[in-house]
Parts: sequence; structure tokens; C-alpha cells
Amino acid sequence: MNNPMSARPTTDVGTADAAALPQAMPRPSPAPQDPVNLKLDLLVHSLTEAREESFTHWRATRRLILFATIVSIVVPVILVGLLQ
Repeated sequence: MNNPMSARPTTDVGTADAAALPQAMPRPSPAPQDPVNLKLDLLVHSLTEAREESFTHWRATRRLILFATIVSIVVPVILVGLLQ
């Protein structure tokens, strides 16, 4: 009986597997074939970008509000301290 564990491969297993992989599993096409899927992909992409942009603007707005609040508290305190 032949023992499959005792047989030595004639080629490198990693090379053989890498060469067989693209033929075994074809890559999906980069562009969707269905125009509805293409439109949905574009919509999701644009909504994702808009959401990220909105978060960026919101963070900048929060920083500005915090800065204005600190200034509106600190400036009167300094002025009152100088006038006394």
C-alpha cells in the first residue's frame, strides 16, 4: 500500500497551490454588470463620503463652540479683575 504521507512532492507545494488558485476561484469583475447595482454602489459611496464630511464639519463646529464658550467666560473675568 502506498502511504500518501511518505510520498515526496516533486514541486514546491506553495508554488503549486498559488498557481492553481486563480484557476480554481475566478476573481469577481471589478465593475458590476447590472446598472442598478452600479447605481446602488455609487449611492452608497456618495452617502458614505457625505457622512464622513458631515462628521468632519461637526467636529470643527464643536471645537469652535467650545472656543467661543471659553472666550465668553474668560474675557469678562479678566476685564472684571482689571477694573477692580
